[in-house]
Amino acid sequence: MTIRRRRFGSTTVAISTDKFRFILFLLLLLLPLLILAFLLSARATLWRVTPSISTPPTPTITMMTTRTTTETAAVADGRHDRDGGCGKLLILTWNVWFGRYRQAERYSAIVRELLRRDVDVACFQEVTAPFVDALLSSEDVVERYDVSPDRVWYVGYGCLTLAKKGLGADFQNVAIPTWMGRSLLVTRLRVGVGGVGVADEEKEPEEELSLKNMNEVHLTKKEMRKGGGDGCGGGGSVIVTVGNVHLESLDNERTRRGQLRVANSVLGNDGRVDASGRVSEVRAVLCGDFNFDSSMTWGDWKLGRGRGNSKSKQGKRPPRPPEELENRVLAEEMPDWVDAWPAIHGDVGSGGDPGITFDGRTNPACVHDRDERMRYDRIMVKGGEVADDVASSKAEESKATGRKAENVWEGDGAKNRSVSSSPLLLENIVMIGTEPLDETGVKPSDHYGLVISLRV
Repeated sequence: MTIRRRRFGSTTVAISTDKFRFILFLLLLLLPLLILAFLLSARATLWRVTPSISTPPTPTITMMTTRTTTETAAVADGRHDRDGGCGKLLILTWNVWFGRYRQAERYSAIVRELLRRDVDVACFQEVTAPFVDALLSSEDVVERYDVSPDRVWYVGYGCLTLAKKGLGADFQNVAIPTWMGRSLLVTRLRVGVGGVGVADEEKEPEEELSLKNMNEVHLTKKEMRKGGGDGCGGGGSVIVTVGNVHLESLDNERTRRGQLRVANSVLGNDGRVDASGRVSEVRAVLCGDFNFDSSMTWGDWKLGRGRGNSKSKQGKRPPRPPEELENRVLAEEMPDWVDAWPAIHGDVGSGGDPGITFDGRTNPACVHDRDERMRYDRIMVKGGEVADDVASSKAEESKATGRKAENVWEGDGAKNRSVSSSPLLLENIVMIGTEPLDETGVKPSDHYGLVISLRV
């Protein structure tokens, strides 16, 4: 046995080689256990651990639950008669921010806003277990809504959708191309026209819905038999499909394009199948955190701060011209869809409201980069049209202000419709969560939410 001497300050300590090796062996043995314990702790406390998931070659659908049946009447669920019997559908989308900063207070404020708005469908992103606990601890939420059953938030974060009881919600999780564990949460609703919900109708045994090759849609016999009437005062019910998505974050344009392509393939063909097998009467909405803006590219705000040579990866490249912005992907991959915010409030290039939902200037307590001001959050409506009375009001406003009224049917969306749509009519879209909780300036989330009112 050899003796090694180690000097610590003015003291010399003799350590045997065998003991030194034994201690080193113990440390090497314990190191993997310490790493494993750290990872389990991080997962348990819901740090943002983003799994690396290979891009799926073909999107698939997992049926999350069977159709719900409740005794709650649609009138009690907030159905309203509008313009000769057209039903109204209120849909909310909100990235609730998984950050720990004053989390309990923020989540409580979001739940209060949800109940105050009394929406029919609520689509949340960045959902974690504490947010789910905040929702389910509210008796009013549990009484009013069916909750999507996907439990992804217990191992990280994900999307969650609430649908009013009485709408017969089917929740489906659709795989999309991703490296960040993202997916598309699809909710299919049977909405009664003229304020009549399916809860008021006699329940019948149903067959499971399936999607074949992501294009051919097979509906239940009951749905095909019931049809949807004329969608306005014709009685019966219509199918409305709502997609909830959190597109890939950061500088990942190609992945986001692929994700939107899948969303259009799934939602854009989800309608009735007539006797000839042709898909018709598509009523669909896609909402969520899209992670790109309509007037600038991700990272452009850094160039404006003169950080191109330091922390920015963008280098000295100039900002992209409008025709090269990532926003063009909507016209290319989803030509039949209408971006609801500019359709109602006008395009920013024509002096309209920019609709910024992630704003470092107005929400500095939650958004650390003051110059990051982006319209990340969107609500897209398949074949949507602005309601006539809303369009007339906009025309009158444009005369008074001198600003050109926007026409949602200008562009490729009106020309390339491959599916006969019985459109959802856009009444209004508003931004929520913009008020601070107290004098500190903290708001419910780092994102503002959106609520859209649609006529069915």
